[in-house]
Formats: sequence, C-alpha cells, structure tokens
Amino acid sequence: MYKKRLLLPFILILFAFILTGCTIFDNTSTHEVQQLLQDEGTKSQQETVKKSETDSLTINYIDVGQGDSIFVQTPSGKTILIDAGTPEMGSKVVNYIKSRGINKIDILIGTHPHNDHIGGIVEVIKTFKIVKFYMPKVTTTTRTFEEVLKAAKSKDFR
Repeated sequence: MYKKRLLLPFILILFAFILTGCTIFDNTSTHEVQQLLQDEGTKSQQETVKKSETDSLTINYIDVGQGDSIFVQTPSGKTILIDAGTPEMGSKVVNYIKSRGINKIDILIGTHPHNDHIGGIVEVIKTFKIVKFYMPKVTTTTRTFEEVLKAAKSKDFR
C-alpha cells in the first residue's frame, strides 16, 4: 500500500512533465487530461477498502531494445501508452497490449520524434482505437515522423 501511495504522485508528476510541452491532436485541452489523472489519484486516495491486484495502477515497461515503451493501466481501466520503440518493435508492443485483453488506448503519447520512441506508434495507431494522441510541438523531416503524422491523420487526429 505504501508503494502505491508513492507511485501515483510520481506518475502524476511524470505526466505533468511530459504534457507540458505537448500538442494535443484533438480538441481536448491539457486541463482535461490533467483532470483525468487527478481524478484517478483522488479516487485511489479516497478508497479505504482493500483492493485486489486488478484494481491497482499497473505500469509495464515493454522491452523494445533501444528506446522506450511504457504501458499504464489505471484502477478505473483507462490505458495509457508512452512511446512504442522503433518501427520494428511496433508489432511487439501491439502483441503485448493485445495479450492483456486491450482493444482501445485512452491516451497515446509520443514523447519526442526520435525513431526509437515513436517508430512503433504507427503500428499502434493502425491496430487500436486511440481516444487521445499527444506529441510535442516540434517538427522534423524524418521518414518515421512523417509516417506517424500520416497514421494520425488517417484516424482523423489533427
């Protein structure tokens, strides 16, 4: 229980840091995302009943070699994916998420436009329903970045 109390504030701070310089690819404000995360934290702190393992916040670091991919499931069932490794690792990330019985990602975050962080996002966007998608307000001319933008536009993200 002590670890859970420390983990949630850490995650909230991490998301606040990541979202500070990000662009929202739909018409939702950053405030709404922060409210969602705050609501999750408040809900967890208010509950005094002992929770089962399925009612806890889970954070999974998916091994994508060089790069990152972090999959988060909140106690209310919301899903968050932060990065997805290289394009070659996209199917590994997709298969991992599918193996957990997930068919929708509530928040997808590409932290920055490097191949080893956003390359696998193309496969994720093609495979899952994505509710909200965030990327930083930077542009680059790399093929990977252009493929991510193309995939995002195919799902009507702006």
